[in-house]
Amino acid sequence: MRIYFDTSAFAKRYIQEPGSDELDKLLETATSAAVSILCYPELMSALGRRFRCEEISQQDFDSIESQFLQDLQDIEVIQIHPSAVFRAIGYLKSTSLKTLDALHVASASVWEADLFATGDKKQMAVAQEVGLPVWFTGEETD
Repeated sequence: MRIYFDTSAFAKRYIQEPGSDELDKLLETATSAAVSILCYPELMSALGRRFRCEEISQQDFDSIESQFLQDLQDIEVIQIHPSAVFRAIGYLKSTSLKTLDALHVASASVWEADLFATGDKKQMAVAQEVGLPVWFTGEETD
């Protein structure tokens, strides 16, 4: 099964919260797993926010980044294809998705994912509208 992980879902691999255990099990079932190149800056943004709010230490931040970079050796990192950009523009015209969220849905669609994993309810709804089966973490994230 080809599974595309949005950052909101994939981040649960590094930050224990509802859905983390299920995400690891889902990752094990994937014959092919992918994240967008956008996942790296988005994850660093989320970690930076947690660091500034003193929810994680600098050591935690560095350790998570190191583990993430190690994990990228085992999964496909999807570049943003021009056709994904044009699909995302269509989603932005007709939905309330944010730009990067639209790019994730479009990238998963262009990659022909069998399953789109997300923790964002708006992304989930749009992904379903465009025919992508969705695994939802059960908790909305921004």
